[in-house]
Amino acid sequence: MDTSRVCNPLSPCGDPSLFYRCRCRHGAGILQKHKLEFQRRHSLSPWPQLRTWETGTQGARPQPGLSGCTFSMSMPHKTLLADGIRVGTVMRIRGVVPDQAGRFYVNLLCGEEPGSEAALHFNPRLDESSVVFNSLEHGAWGREERGPGIPFQRGQPFDVLLITTDEGFKVVVGDLEYHHFRHRMPPTRVRAVEVGGDLQLELVKIF
Repeated sequence: MDTSRVCNPLSPCGDPSLFYRCRCRHGAGILQKHKLEFQRRHSLSPWPQLRTWETGTQGARPQPGLSGCTFSMSMPHKTLLADGIRVGTVMRIRGVVPDQAGRFYVNLLCGEEPGSEAALHFNPRLDESSVVFNSLEHGAWGREERGPGIPFQRGQPFDVLLITTDEGFKVVVGDLEYHHFRHRMPPTRVRAVEVGGDLQLELVKIF
């Protein structure tokens, strides 16, 4: 019997090609080491060669594959992207929201120096039960966007994907496609991922 499901891309050892919705014809055989047949709904052409970076306390370093290592990372944390990002680039942020958390943020910065412009400002605010999206250009914030509710809970782990598309950044929280923030500047300008605020950061990975 065919079963339609969304393959979870958050498994540390998962195949990045399984970010796409697929139809499993022989069950979810990933954990049982069975082969999984699926039909792509999107082209993988933006990823002719897949490279990954995983950051710990020593910063970014190239990785041959997707490991499941967990790091204790100081805050705020910045991952430098010498080659920038492009359509198809995925940024994964994993951590835990502390019991007394107020707010935390993820910035996609266009430079390494303080005060750099931001192609995306992603700001979960547990103190007001909202998530704010914005950009910073020429020293001024743009128009705020807010997501539907807040998919984060104090005392709970979280896993976020920022997927670069032609139109913008698709934000996935857990298995939920939460928000799509349209580009306000070319994503190729992004040179760093900055994470800070009230969270325990475990992993930043770019692939």
